[in-house]
Amino acid sequence: MAVIVVMLLSCLAYLALGSSSAQVLDWILNFCTAATMFNWSVISFTWIRFNAALNAQGIDRKTFLPTVSKVQPFAGYWAFFWAFLFLWAQGYSVFVKGNWKVSTFIFNYGIIALASIIGIGWKILKRTPFHKSKDVDLVSDLEFFDALTEHYRQEREAAPMTVKDKIMAKIF
Repeated sequence: MAVIVVMLLSCLAYLALGSSSAQVLDWILNFCTAATMFNWSVISFTWIRFNAALNAQGIDRKTFLPTVSKVQPFAGYWAFFWAFLFLWAQGYSVFVKGNWKVSTFIFNYGIIALASIIGIGWKILKRTPFHKSKDVDLVSDLEFFDALTEHYRQEREAAPMTVKDKIMAKIF
């Protein structure tokens, strides 16, 4: 199903054949770029809050997580800074004198409003609380993740090591 959807979306490339349809393709690309920057902002912000919860509860990342990055926590802040900056700066040209177009503004910055409305709406409708770092539950249901980690560790250990074994694994 995913392949079919991607193949159908690739037909959008034909929009570039006409001048008005090229504008539509440009809008789609701007919207997707903004959505990607928004996603990276949320991902990195989530990691920053997760790390804050670990620190507030006195949990050591090196013993709690199956693998740790040598560049954390700095990479989380680095990613958030750049993703957040590019989220707001990627459509700057619409603010240059003589370049203002409502449609371009909407497709560059509309994702911020859309995602904010969805997020705030969810919080209001479902009455989900904001948790303080010390109150975040980091230990419930860890058995599932421990089992998942063990499964992938065993899978990694069983992976073929030699070139011959790798070729045979691809064939069979």
